[in-house]
Amino acid sequence: MAVAADLPVAEQTADLLAESRARAALVAYGRHWSDEAWQVVSCGEILRTPIVNPATRHRSRTFQFAASLTAVVADGARRAIVLPMATREAIEPPEAAFWQRAVLEAFWHVAPALTIDPAISAVLLDVVRQPEMRPRTTSRQVADRETWPDFERRVQHDMLAEPSRYFQRRLITADAEALQRHRAELWQTAVDLRLARQHGRHYRNSAACLVRGQACEYLPLCSGHASTGDARWVDVDALSAEIGQARTEADATATLTPCRLHCFQLCRRKHFYRYELGFRDAERAAAEPRRFAALLVAGITRRWNDKGRITPAER
Repeated sequence: MAVAADLPVAEQTADLLAESRARAALVAYGRHWSDEAWQVVSCGEILRTPIVNPATRHRSRTFQFAASLTAVVADGARRAIVLPMATREAIEPPEAAFWQRAVLEAFWHVAPALTIDPAISAVLLDVVRQPEMRPRTTSRQVADRETWPDFERRVQHDMLAEPSRYFQRRLITADAEALQRHRAELWQTAVDLRLARQHGRHYRNSAACLVRGQACEYLPLCSGHASTGDARWVDVDALSAEIGQARTEADATATLTPCRLHCFQLCRRKHFYRYELGFRDAERAAAEPRRFAALLVAGITRRWNDKGRITPAER
């Protein structure tokens, strides 16, 4: 994890903080889960499946569903999809609001997966809570301030001292009724998206302009303080980055991923700019991979992939 040298000093500090927290969290994560029982069946597969009308069994002629599967794991005869998540929300107690929302997100992965592998019966939510500690800089003498390596060791110690506060895994199983309800919602969302495209119904949702204290990158456009011709906007190379799908692919705009569906449900205008027109704010797009959540999820994904390359005899 390296910080670009041409970043402003303030942004370098923010990036270093995110990177240090992520490095420390990944070390603590590896130590905490060193004795896990799950065996990796496959890694990094791209799931593609038709979107089906649950009432008529007819397939959508406009869209298909796709998702990147971090790993498919097994514990005996039971198989599950691993879904790594990073959050700033409390993950204790078990009935915390975070888990209620996470269960809904899990269904976007498990329901379509069942169409290609009936043995998959659950999603393993692999959750890490972001540590909020910062380096100690109370001393006026630079030499006496906490170094980044010292800070990372302190973060690791604190996370391992309270593992249940920072590391949680929960197996989400889906009953037939819940799966049917999800398939209906997926179909309905696809229909709404098709009609929005057909009739130009890309209306704004002012409730989505500020999410968790951060302004939407398209707010200047929606509020009239910027235009689509400004230099700040750049075309994206991949409409659905989570599955590595280039915008030049023939079916790029016809592929619905969990991220794209979430974006459409959150704000149709944001979805229109991001996935239909395919442009983003250049600074926001460049900064996104350096955030704690992106770094952590990428690190957890690599760990599962590495584990999948080790044979049971080597473990």
